[in-house]
Amino acid sequence: MNRSLDHLLLLLAALLVSLFFRLYRFMVNLTLPIIFVGLFALLYWGHQYYGLGAWAMATVVLGMVLLVGTYTAYALYHYDSDRLPDSVGAGGVVTRICSRFITWLGTLRYFRAPWVVVQESSVFKLRGHEIRQLIDQPGGLLQPGDILLRGFDGYVDGEFIRLTGGAGNGSQYFSHAALYVGPLTEADRAIASRRLKALGADGHWHEATQAQQDAVRHNPDYFQTGSQMVMHSMAKGVHVEDILTFLRCDYVAVIRMPETFTRADLQPDAHTLVQLSGEAKTLYERLHAGDTLTRAEVAVAAIRSGLGQIGAGYDCLFEDSATFHRFSCSEFVYYCYKSVHQVVGLQPQTHAIAGLFKRITVSPADLYNAAGAGLGKMRVLWKNV
Repeated sequence: MNRSLDHLLLLLAALLVSLFFRLYRFMVNLTLPIIFVGLFALLYWGHQYYGLGAWAMATVVLGMVLLVGTYTAYALYHYDSDRLPDSVGAGGVVTRICSRFITWLGTLRYFRAPWVVVQESSVFKLRGHEIRQLIDQPGGLLQPGDILLRGFDGYVDGEFIRLTGGAGNGSQYFSHAALYVGPLTEADRAIASRRLKALGADGHWHEATQAQQDAVRHNPDYFQTGSQMVMHSMAKGVHVEDILTFLRCDYVAVIRMPETFTRADLQPDAHTLVQLSGEAKTLYERLHAGDTLTRAEVAVAAIRSGLGQIGAGYDCLFEDSATFHRFSCSEFVYYCYKSVHQVVGLQPQTHAIAGLFKRITVSPADLYNAAGAGLGKMRVLWKNV
């Protein structure tokens, strides 16, 4: 098939698909007016029983809702051609139109529940060169023990976390927290899940059996080896995944602990809610005895603490910041660094929405704000916003 015929067929396809999408968008925009016109008719017929004043007030309210609904639908499905660059080089009108059609086609994204097509310029805003800044070896920015914050545009759960987590200013972009581990080998598998708790039939938490621990540590959905791994808590619980999987997002910030921890850095009004044992307790006691701790040894202890909780459930109600048998994402990071809470200025806060759903917990915004509070401890090392 010659190129001229190729271009002609592509142009026809562009016109047909564009026509279909405009019709589809028109029908979506028409859905809300149809609904509210129906309600308006019901109210009109019912005003005989409820009076003219109530009918007029309802009409105003419905008019406002209709206006907002129509604008929202238009904003969701509006095709902004200014976002699509012209094709480079000569080629004529047909080639230019075809090029723009292919570019526009790449902005469409569909979902099946419910079936809907939305338009966006790209899937994720984090770019390849930014990822390389973080992970390219040698010289990659990330170091074991770094705290990672990430965020997405357009997801309801992210907005809910921001609302309940007190996000503002720069922290508004971040709704999830994780711990960068670095390399994990088979030698680390024995550490995984060793502190795991299981909820018994009696309603109490018990130490997980050896069989339960083995089932988790040998499950690749929860533990896997690799050169650049991340550990975090999501809906399925605490697990490990590759950094490249984690970085499929829109926004990222890297928070780093101070190079050293000394007794002079202790904040008198800070405390830890976590019962300390093992390495964390040793570090805590050394710090209070006057020893200087390095970031490297604190990071090792934090990673080992986190590995011990592989398989722990997700704290979906954000209410387990005292016992730490289940973890939200930021509660998990808080738990991992339990030996140095009094240095980094990180404490659980009361969070709520309009005074409701009060929880004492740690949010991603708390981590970001603690790093930017000017205390000279944790610091925001890198971010793409």
